[in-house]
Amino acid sequence: MNPKLKKMLPILAIVVGALILGAIVVGILNALLANGTWSFGWSDYRYDDSNYRIGDGTIAAPNVTEIEVDWIDGRIEILPCDDMFLSVTEFSANELTEDSRLRWRVSEDGKSLSIKYRKSSWYLGNSENKDKFLILRVPKKLFGQLTSLKVKTVAGDVTVKELEVPSISLESTSAAINIKSCTCTDFSAKTVNGAITFDGSIAGKVVCKSVNVAMTLRSAVCPQSVTVDSVNADVLLSLPATSSFSLNKDSIGGDFSTDFAVEQADGVYICGDGSARFEIDTVTGDVKIEKREED
Repeated sequence: MNPKLKKMLPILAIVVGALILGAIVVGILNALLANGTWSFGWSDYRYDDSNYRIGDGTIAAPNVTEIEVDWIDGRIEILPCDDMFLSVTEFSANELTEDSRLRWRVSEDGKSLSIKYRKSSWYLGNSENKDKFLILRVPKKLFGQLTSLKVKTVAGDVTVKELEVPSISLESTSAAINIKSCTCTDFSAKTVNGAITFDGSIAGKVVCKSVNVAMTLRSAVCPQSVTVDSVNADVLLSLPATSSFSLNKDSIGGDFSTDFAVEQADGVYICGDGSARFEIDTVTGDVKIEKREED
């Protein structure tokens, strides 16, 4: 063996060992301190893309009961229509390659529709993100059979209009969530930056988590339960004058006000028979429960 090479082998072994040890330490710190969020510039958008179709168009799936949208960036609008079938349309000011066009798939039993932002892949940086505007049109004739709508996005406002679906669930990193004239049993929303606004009817459970965003929930009926976990944000509930609820409010700063006649018992605000249960946890945000104006 070449003497020089022989001398270099121990050094090479030390370097390789140090790199491996460093990778292990970074992996452990990523898991313990950052909850796996350190990506070092790489974007992970991987999923099982078997049987997904490419691009927008009509979706002939009359038996769909569940809709799930997984987006990255750009506005999303979900609207009712009088068409026979569901349809998806995407727009972008940037050129769309085949890899960057949306994907969609209907499950084998025809009951679940999944919509993806782009091809399944790893890629470096945000260069593959196209700031795309998605429109999903939902036939009104599906309202009686739909059970759930789930939307997950990173950046880009989400608007849902005039839908009737038992469960609406929205999750975003930086996006305003705006629900207009929708009817549901359960509603959940989770976001970091971007206001949450619901105007419609929620009969069952409301769960909202947010940071630095105001929340406004206007419902034509009083929900059975409301759970809000908020940091640095005001919370407004607008409810029918006939509502009865018990409110447990936990906050460091921020005022509470209401149009309803309430009594306090063991730190809980009680209106009427107190049947609906509200848990609102804020750090520095005002909480207001007002009487909804009749249409």
